[in-house]
Amino acid sequence: EDAFEALMQHSTPDAVQLLLETYGSEMTVTTKALEAAARNKFYGGEVFTILLNELDDDIRITESTIELAVLNKYSGARILRLLLAERGDEIQLSERVLETTAEKWPSLMEWFHSEANINIQLTERVVEATARWHDGSAIHALIRKYSAGSQMTERVLEAAVRNEEMEEDVLRSLVAERGNEVQITRMMMEAAAKNEKHGLRNLSLCLERQGDDVEITERVLEAAAANPKVGDQIIRHLLDEYGEDIEITERVLEAAAGNVEKGETIVAMIYRKLGSNFNITERMIEAAAANSGCGVAIVQYFLKNIGNEIQITSRILIAAAENNRSGYEIIKMLHERCDESIYVSESVIEAIARIGSRGNDSSLELICLFFRSQDIEVQNTERVLELLARRLSFILLELLLEDREGIQLTNNVLAEAALNHEFLQVQRTDRLLQVRTSSYR
Repeated sequence: EDAFEALMQHSTPDAVQLLLETYGSEMTVTTKALEAAARNKFYGGEVFTILLNELDDDIRITESTIELAVLNKYSGARILRLLLAERGDEIQLSERVLETTAEKWPSLMEWFHSEANINIQLTERVVEATARWHDGSAIHALIRKYSAGSQMTERVLEAAVRNEEMEEDVLRSLVAERGNEVQITRMMMEAAAKNEKHGLRNLSLCLERQGDDVEITERVLEAAAANPKVGDQIIRHLLDEYGEDIEITERVLEAAAGNVEKGETIVAMIYRKLGSNFNITERMIEAAAANSGCGVAIVQYFLKNIGNEIQITSRILIAAAENNRSGYEIIKMLHERCDESIYVSESVIEAIARIGSRGNDSSLELICLFFRSQDIEVQNTERVLELLARRLSFILLELLLEDREGIQLTNNVLAEAALNHEFLQVQRTDRLLQVRTSSYR
């Protein structure tokens, strides 16, 4: 039985055909064998064709077989079309199967609605999944087939405005046809603002439906400010049309500072609106320090327009260490321009060492900056030195500490260095060889 199941899942149609011709009268096709055939990546459709032709009366299609076919990204669509065409009157597609089909097989979902004479239970979750993944025609047909009394729910419309492939005329038609049922909610507007392709269009439609009762919440502004593709268009529109009624909060500015593509433009637009009321917070600098796209430009903008009164905190240092592309440049710029001195705590070194162990080069650059700059105060505890010795080659550790007074390399620190993989491969000084030898005694 196990061999037969393996054959169903991995063999070619010719092998299955030969097996049935040789042993067909002696074979029973179990549910597990059909499930195995539904998993067959490349020949699932052909295998089921053979099974239905040769053993039609013995084939019982279960829900689990249909679910496995839906999950088969290679031949699942062929299997489903075949089974529904041959056994459609026997198959009841579950809500879970229809949701998965809407996500993985858009063309098949449209076939369900337009051509197949099959039994579909139109639940809210099925309609929502269709609205999330289809370009419009399928959802439009599905809404028209909604049973009498059903409503265009908030979840369905939220999925539709979030869908980047949803056509404008279809979306407007859905809203127009169910106008009395449609309630534009805050969640719907937030979903529209997150749409990276049609965010401005979809949010504008939501605002039109609200009429004179427009309320643009902090979460909507935050979603727009974080949108990496059309966030600048949305924010510009909102400031132009509703500027007096909009409150720009720290969360909105933080989202803008972290936007890797449009952050610089959005920050500049908001600054022009707020002027002297534009206050820089730790969380904004942290977001910019972590921004691998335009973080440097945003920090430069902060320094140029707001001044040098920026305190470099532990959170900012760690965020910069995570930014492998430009974190070091951001901290170096802040260090050169700001009046506040930098204090590097043990917790910062520990976090940076941990980040560095994942191959982040920025963390190593920051450690070098901290120890080679005399005006940067580093908490020189034995624990800090142990962490450095564990992550750095011994020679690099020596170079970092050569200008620092009062630092003792204890036996624990040297032992950590001796266990360092990079350290074990470096043999450049007598002292290094001496330490290496003594640490293994």
